[in-house]
Amino acid sequence: MTAKPREPISHWAPPQERRISGENLPNVVSIREGRPERQKPKQEAINDQDGFRMRAACVCFRSRKEEEVLLVSSLGGSGWIIPGGKVDPKEVDNPAVSAVREAREEAGVIGQLGRFLGVFENAERGHRTRVFVMYVERLEPECEWEESVRRRKWFPIREARELLRANKPNHAKYLEGLSRSA
Repeated sequence: MTAKPREPISHWAPPQERRISGENLPNVVSIREGRPERQKPKQEAINDQDGFRMRAACVCFRSRKEEEVLLVSSLGGSGWIIPGGKVDPKEVDNPAVSAVREAREEAGVIGQLGRFLGVFENAERGHRTRVFVMYVERLEPECEWEESVRRRKWFPIREARELLRANKPNHAKYLEGLSRSA
């Protein structure tokens, strides 16, 4: 039995052309471990009866004490966000399923779904987000986490609220909704 010669390792080089949002570039490589970035498939927006795009999100807590929340970096690198995204067409009747899926994709979170926090409207962006609490049981290792190009970090509620107010004011409202829903 003879061993096959190994192929030379290709090194990462910056892309020559500018990256356009949504463009599928298979040669884009993640800074983390030199893995190719996983591109999200284009997903058609689902609108509610008033024409707002439907979204779902999870405020992910380390424990049921709800003292620390997990935030993830935005893909654009402009700060911290609450994991969330579009409602899938097959999840329209149960946005909690979308919220759990988005938490797993964006933050690598596996946990138990908690209470419903409410619907948060962002008229400027034309969407309404159904937000739930999730109690994190574990975080997926980077090699399994779908969007591991993001960073994730635990923050005390107060600090998370301040970071979100500066970057994503609508996401800060999710945390303000905690006391109303308890």
